[in-house]
Amino acid sequence: MRLCALAIALILAGCGPAAAPSLHISNLTVDLGAIKNEGAHQARFEVANRGGSPLHILGVETSCGCTKPSFPKLLQGGQTGTITVDYEPNLLASGPHVEKIAVRTDDPAHSLVELDLKAELRPPLRIEPPMPLRVDFNPGRVEMVELRVTARDGSEAPVSAATVNDPRVPVTVKAEGRSSILSLRLGSSKDAGNYEVKLHLVTNIKSAPFVEARVIGKATTGPTASPAIIDVYNLSAQAKDVRLGTLSIGRASKVLAVRSSDPGLSFKNERQRNGARMWVQVFYRGGWKPGTHRAMIMIQTDDRKLPFIETPVVVQVSE
Repeated sequence: MRLCALAIALILAGCGPAAAPSLHISNLTVDLGAIKNEGAHQARFEVANRGGSPLHILGVETSCGCTKPSFPKLLQGGQTGTITVDYEPNLLASGPHVEKIAVRTDDPAHSLVELDLKAELRPPLRIEPPMPLRVDFNPGRVEMVELRVTARDGSEAPVSAATVNDPRVPVTVKAEGRSSILSLRLGSSKDAGNYEVKLHLVTNIKSAPFVEARVIGKATTGPTASPAIIDVYNLSAQAKDVRLGTLSIGRASKVLAVRSSDPGLSFKNERQRNGARMWVQVFYRGGWKPGTHRAMIMIQTDDRKLPFIETPVVVQVSE
């Protein structure tokens, strides 16, 4: 009788709940030290499952598009693995940088763990003032901006040509000793709202023959839309009814209309419950072919002096 009772107890114990998974990460921070902004650099975070049940890594999210993680989705009890992050910083980023990495798992005690990737960046070019450059402007008023570009290796006049993606913002280049001087004419638009232009630089530096820089215009009067541009990469051509972004509208009490000449876009207006803020959601309906698509969104507000805000949309559509 006692043997039967013992056998039943052992069977019941064997049917009890298995030990939960237990995530362990040996290095929460990886410091790459001083690195050149050329090509990809790799950071490795060692992970282990010290529990008795399988551990599922549900996702690894990063704070920057310059990082690309890869990771094991499943670790059995006692198994180890590696979260690898490829880091390719912007060519113009400079100084100490910290990229945040969030790891989500089904470990009830560690459902979300944050990791840090640190580096001291040494770009091939130095631009003063540093990028992205913010320029405050009054609609209708012209602002002249001068940028000085020097090469890290000390070569002379590193920029041979420069263009912008907005014909309203002309740019000229001249050599001055070991520097290239870029002159931009900004803030000439009479419309309200913020805007953003991209500078495309052609250089004589082998490791960085083409460099892109951003200049952001911030309106000091009139209604605004933020962000200044909706820029989306790798949108599938098969996608439909996908939200591309949300514009926050400021300095206006009402949005009267939103329109675009592109039939692939649709919009939805929302207002915060207390009426303090407004949003315009931008959706992709479908129908675009692979390639780069550019469109302009026109937002009409109730501002009497400057009723319209123009926001560009740039989408890279993949097959």
